[in-house]
Amino acid sequence: MPGRKQQAGSGLLIMLVSTVVLLLSLTIAIKVMAPRDGEASASYTQHILESTKTALLNDTKYGKRALGKLNFYPDVLEQGEAGNGRYDGWAENGCITTAWQPSATWGTSPRVTQSIDTLGNSARCFGKVPWRSLNLNFGNVSLTDPEGVVPWMAVSNNLILSSLCLPYRTPLILGATLPASSFCPGVTIPQRWLSIYDSAGNLVSDEAALVLMVPGLALPSQASRNAGNLLGPAEYLDTFNVLSSCLPNCVPGNYSNAVGYLRPNNENQRYYLTRPWNQGTNYVSYLDPAFPVNDQVRYVTAEEYFNQLESYAAEVIIRALRTVFERSAPASNPTARYFPYAATVSGNVHGMYPVQQPGLLFGFTPMQVLLDALASYGETPLWTELGRVADAGWGHYFFLAISNNCTQNAPNCLNGQLSAGNRMNLKALLIGPGRTRTGQGRPIDPAGQFSGLLTQYLEGLNANGGVTFESETRPHSASYNDIVRVIQ
Repeated sequence: MPGRKQQAGSGLLIMLVSTVVLLLSLTIAIKVMAPRDGEASASYTQHILESTKTALLNDTKYGKRALGKLNFYPDVLEQGEAGNGRYDGWAENGCITTAWQPSATWGTSPRVTQSIDTLGNSARCFGKVPWRSLNLNFGNVSLTDPEGVVPWMAVSNNLILSSLCLPYRTPLILGATLPASSFCPGVTIPQRWLSIYDSAGNLVSDEAALVLMVPGLALPSQASRNAGNLLGPAEYLDTFNVLSSCLPNCVPGNYSNAVGYLRPNNENQRYYLTRPWNQGTNYVSYLDPAFPVNDQVRYVTAEEYFNQLESYAAEVIIRALRTVFERSAPASNPTARYFPYAATVSGNVHGMYPVQQPGLLFGFTPMQVLLDALASYGETPLWTELGRVADAGWGHYFFLAISNNCTQNAPNCLNGQLSAGNRMNLKALLIGPGRTRTGQGRPIDPAGQFSGLLTQYLEGLNANGGVTFESETRPHSASYNDIVRVIQ
């Protein structure tokens, strides 16, 4: 990572002990109790799904890789693993590729994994949840998992693509179709998200980032799971048929949670059934009764995914800005403190962080100067967090506004000169533009250059880039979805 070096210190032992304590705490916090029957069993299954969902989201926030990039790849059968191929609960080194084809028994021949740092445009990220790697505890679950307790997962390629192919993972890619990068020829960015259909054949979401499925007990059409641990996904997950009598706008036909993600022409769109347990007693299902189904599904939309990441990224950046501000002058002279200048909006996003432009009071967040300053202060934990945020491209997402009297050239920052709605005398603001709205092209050319036109990103007063901005509490609407955060 440019301008960043790992730092070691005498606190290594303390860090290791703290890590062990944290892992033990997480294990206790998300331990799942054994199921009973009836309603308790359904509640147990939902608890498994929610616990797994939380663990995956926390991992993308607090893991070791760029913020938002999947850290744990699904568990699949692989010849050479203990027991001649098992769902062992440990994450793989990559995702299965398009060369892989499902069969009744996985692992009968070596499979090729997708390397962690390759482009990922031909990967199929599908398999069992790596519950051991995620430190999940599902109780006394055997490796064969005859009860179908361990969830299966599917992941959008947008969460695994190399940074060369997708240089940033922020809400900027929602609602936008970007030109193929010269670093990733022939790949449409973003790739298709996962699609969710309900049991009436209606599209629920075509923007799912993660899908989790608990299969439940084996159906009559599925093989006994006690016979071994080489069973393929079709022996856990269900195939079903939506009847042609379904209401207009439905999509009738055959679906399969086991192989429904295999699309022609290497398309990465997949189809899954979401059970109607939360849609009321009057919900009408158009499932063919000849195909019984007991899969239970949870999914995370891309917008939900990025909303959680944005909150975390903003919190890290604001902590970094406040740290640099407070360290810019001694405590005995607080009015002499200042923020770094903003970075220009137009610029290449590949292989670099936004760099401050002297004199610029509004623009992208200057990640490079923040990282350099934190390193010089010895703020290693915050430097590491900010580096993960920077690597995911959030510096090219958040806009930073600085009061003119809170800069290095004119430090007199007792009260700022910015305003946001009714709040006055503000020193700095961090603004997230949200997902791409209709009419906002947010153009990025094949070399990765951002447009410098503020109206492509921001709305209302925020798009002026002056000293007066929208309120933190302005409601979102079809014409406004910015998020304003005050830094004091």
